[in-house]
Amino acid sequence: MVVKVEVFTAEPPCAGCLKLLEYADLIKAKYGEKVEVIKLK
Repeated sequence: MVVKVEVFTAEPPCAGCLKLLEYADLIKAKYGEKVEVIKLK
């Protein structure tokens, strides 16, 4: 089963949004093919 994580950020991203995008990358790195990370702006 694949878990989908959708991340919504501002454009241009604020400091908090940048941290959120960083966490999304860490989740993808940790779980690989078990998770689908979608970044929306």
